[in-house]
Amino acid sequence: MKRLGCLLALIAVTVGGRLTAQQSRPDFSGAWTTPGSSLSIRQDATTLTVSEGTEARTYNLDGSDSRFSNARGTQYTARTRWVGSALVISTTTVSQIGTWEDLQVYSMDYGPKLTVVNVFTQTTRPMMGTETRTYQKR
Repeated sequence: MKRLGCLLALIAVTVGGRLTAQQSRPDFSGAWTTPGSSLSIRQDATTLTVSEGTEARTYNLDGSDSRFSNARGTQYTARTRWVGSALVISTTTVSQIGTWEDLQVYSMDYGPKLTVVNVFTQTTRPMMGTETRTYQKR
């Protein structure tokens, strides 16, 4: 967990280093694509809904818990927070194989680009990975 906190701080500094506190929060709405993947995002003043394939998740933008589950009984609890104009989503997963926490950082790059950094961990079996995808607006 300590390592995850340090990694989140590093991502926040990396993503937020170019940003100032006075910048407005971006609207991530739209259809986004990158080779091999696409997402659709709807955003309003209180929620962000991310759809990828047949899966859609709605996150509360006020920092309160967002809860969802899948057909196999896996439970997800997510919280959002803004770091400058980047949106950080922390999701705790509880499943039959264990519990872990994942982070996603959404940021708008210059032009019509969306970058999503995924940091995934699993505390029951020490493992960690990072994936970065940059999407173009369709």
